[in-house]
Amino acid sequence: MDSELASLAGEISPYAAAAVRSYGGAVLASARDQAGDATAGLGRRMLQRIFGTCAEGQLPDPVADLAADPGDLDLQAVLRVVITKMLAADPVLPGDLRGMLAGAPAVTVPASGDSTASNDNPPSSEQMRAGRAKEPARGFRQWSLDHKFAFATIVLSFIGVIAAAAIPPLLTGNGNSGSGSTVQNKTQIKNNRGGEFDNGGNINNYNASGTALSKDPEQRIVQLTGFYTDQGFEEAIFDRNTTIVALYLESGMTAATLYNGTSAILYGFEEVDQNNDPIQSGGAVALVKTFQANGYKINEELQDSYLMRELTGGLWPGMFDTPLTPKGYTGGYQDGTFVGSLLFWIVQRALGWGPTAEDIQVIHYLVSQGADCNVPLSFLKYAISAGQLTADETQGLLPIMQSCAK
Repeated sequence: MDSELASLAGEISPYAAAAVRSYGGAVLASARDQAGDATAGLGRRMLQRIFGTCAEGQLPDPVADLAADPGDLDLQAVLRVVITKMLAADPVLPGDLRGMLAGAPAVTVPASGDSTASNDNPPSSEQMRAGRAKEPARGFRQWSLDHKFAFATIVLSFIGVIAAAAIPPLLTGNGNSGSGSTVQNKTQIKNNRGGEFDNGGNINNYNASGTALSKDPEQRIVQLTGFYTDQGFEEAIFDRNTTIVALYLESGMTAATLYNGTSAILYGFEEVDQNNDPIQSGGAVALVKTFQANGYKINEELQDSYLMRELTGGLWPGMFDTPLTPKGYTGGYQDGTFVGSLLFWIVQRALGWGPTAEDIQVIHYLVSQGADCNVPLSFLKYAISAGQLTADETQGLLPIMQSCAK
C-alpha cells in the first residue's frame, strides 16, 4: 500500500510543482483566478484538497519552502514525502485525487537542463529523477540544517503512520501472515462517487474505508469527501461533480447559498474550459440540470460581490440604470454587487474575454428553459449608449439576446 501511495504522490508532484510556480504563496488561497494554465489549476485544486485553504503567509512549511524556491528539486521531494504521508492518513483522499487525475492534462517536459522547460510544462517525476542524476552533488550533505531536520521528522512520522496501519492487522490475524484470511480491496473511481467497484467488478455502496454509506446526505458527503462545508459545496460546483453537488442540495444548500459573497452556482461557470471539461460532455448544462432537479428556477436572482470582479480584473459588473435593473444591483460603483439571473451573469462575465463555445451552449440551454433575455439585453444596450463598450465589443451576445427577448 505504501508503494502505491508513493506512486500516486509521484503522479501528483509535477502538478503540485506547477501550481506552486504559478500561484506562489497564494497557491492555497480560496480565491479563484486565471493566473495558471490547466496544469497549474489542477495542481492547485489537488493541493487545496490535501492541505485545505489558507491565506498567504500561513502555508504549511513544505509548501511555503517550495514557494520560496519552486525550482529546488529537493524541496519538491520533501513535499512529495509529505503528500505520501497524508495519503496514508486519510483513506478517502487517495480516491479523490485519483479521480481528479483522471483525464488530467498531459505533463511533458524535457529533462532538467533543457532551456525549453517552463511553467506550462512541469517535469514529470521520472524526468525530475533523471535530471537530478545529471546535476552536481547537491544532496543531503548540502541541505540546510532546517531542511535536514524537517526531512528527518517527515520520514520518521511517515514510518510511524505505516507501522500503525500495518501492525494491528498482523496482531489480530486479519492480514495475510499465515492465518489464511484475506482482505478484499475496494477502489474508488471517478464518476462512481456513490459507491465502488470491488475486485469482482461489482458496485458496492461503501466508502473507501469499507463503511456503509449513510442515507443522510450530509453524513454521506462527509463519508465521501471527508468534510461538509460551504467551501466543499463551492469546490464540488467548480469541479462540476454533480453527484456531490446533488447531495449538498438535498442537504439544504441552494444555488443562492453565498460563498465569499457570491451565489454558489456561479462558481460552476467561472473559467474557460473549466476543469478540462470538454463541451461534448455537456458538463456545464448537466450542472444546471442538477440544480433544476433540486428546485432551482432559471430566472432566480443570484448575487455576486466578488467573483465576476476578480475574473474580469474589475471591469465588470458594469453600470446599469434602466427600469429593468434588478433591485440591489450596484455594478459600476466601487465594490459594486451584481444581482440577476444566471443568464445575465454569464452574458456580462463573457464580456471580459468573449463567450466560449461552452458559454453559448449554456446560454442556448437557459433560453430553451425560459430564461428572461430582456434584462441582459437592456444591460447591453445601456452599456453601449453609456460608452462602456461598442456593439462589436458585445462579442456577438447582442444579437443572441435580441433574438430571444420578448
